[in-house]
Amino acid sequence: IELIADPTASREEFLLRHGGRAPSSAEKIRALTFLEMQRSAMLMYTSCGWFFADISGIETQQVLKYAGRVMDFQEELGLPVTKSRFLEILAEARSNIAKHGTGADIYRRFVESVRVTPERVAAHLGMSSLVEDETEDAGLSASYRYRRKDFQKQQHGRLTLSTERLELEAVATSRRYDYQLASMHFGDVDFYCVLKPFPGEESFKASASALWSRLRAASLPSILRLAQEQFGPEEYGLEHLLPAGRERISEILFGQMVERFSEEYAFLYKANRRNIEMLQEAGFELPRELRAAAEFTIGRRFEEEMRKQGQQYDVAAYRKAIEIADEVAQHELSIDRKSVRRTFEELITRAVRFALSNPSAENLQPALTLVQLARKLNLEANLDESQEAVYEALKEGRTASAGMRGLAEALGLAPVLVAPSESNPAADGMNASGVEAALR
Repeated sequence: IELIADPTASREEFLLRHGGRAPSSAEKIRALTFLEMQRSAMLMYTSCGWFFADISGIETQQVLKYAGRVMDFQEELGLPVTKSRFLEILAEARSNIAKHGTGADIYRRFVESVRVTPERVAAHLGMSSLVEDETEDAGLSASYRYRRKDFQKQQHGRLTLSTERLELEAVATSRRYDYQLASMHFGDVDFYCVLKPFPGEESFKASASALWSRLRAASLPSILRLAQEQFGPEEYGLEHLLPAGRERISEILFGQMVERFSEEYAFLYKANRRNIEMLQEAGFELPRELRAAAEFTIGRRFEEEMRKQGQQYDVAAYRKAIEIADEVAQHELSIDRKSVRRTFEELITRAVRFALSNPSAENLQPALTLVQLARKLNLEANLDESQEAVYEALKEGRTASAGMRGLAEALGLAPVLVAPSESNPAADGMNASGVEAALR
């Protein structure tokens, strides 16, 4: 627990204190591996795994993952591996959900498929490097420290190829691994990685040279075959990416796909815009497909315009955005994009805080304009932060001008909070007790 609680604590000092002597490098790794195996064996008895009615539940899957980790450590330590007997016992348990089968089926599907082995970490790092603009020489990934050596990457046509030597060290046990790997991206979702234990400098350079010499002249099948011969036999694909890196990869890949879809939608809308507007003017209902193209295109255009003007506190900067909003209203369209809502929420909050820090009718107007735009587009933006900022300003006793009252009402605050009256001292600055009283 001491080492888990403080990953920077000296493992050598810990083992010296408890072992009575300084261990050799091999003994240190073995001792720490036994401790990690014991920790996983205790974790597999986590109580939540036994409180649910089905063996396919995520809680039970988690304790099965801990059990799987125990068996990984058994293998690392050269101990008898109990996996066969373990699966025999699990096979006797049947899920209440027929499609999940037995406990053994669940283990193979939900545990085996997500095992984080050093080979998988290496493959993940190799494939991730293919889509990153900059590749770090060293870092931490899935509890493994890594260091890259002799890294090369090049794109030729659709193919992006990289070769490298990758050294890994398990943070928990200090066990080290050394691989050579070749990774390829053929565009979109087609990733491929092959690796094997590092065979030595001379062999690695010969393999890399053989592969790079064929990049420009060879066909894709022959490059795949050569990579397998020189860097295999272990093969990995998109499905082997670690959860921690999937978000970044999916952001890149889906971003590329959305860009292509956007171009198609924009072309479709532009080519048919006149017809769409004429049909609407004549009272015809837009087909769902044309409406989707129009809403997507206008929504994207609107989002880009808002992002472009995001740091502006001048109403004139939002002229184009207002024109787009008018177009949306005129043609009874809808912009229902989460990213647009998030953008609006951020912009409104910034504009409100700016206006409160620099109170004047001129500075209040951009915030009011943004709130009115959000309402006009039926975006249902979350205004909590903006409301709280105005509320705090009132509590601090700032003057409730006509502009402030308009903004407060636009944000949905009760008019009594800012309306000047004998019982409401907001005209001269409302104090905290006055605000609380008004709320009551």
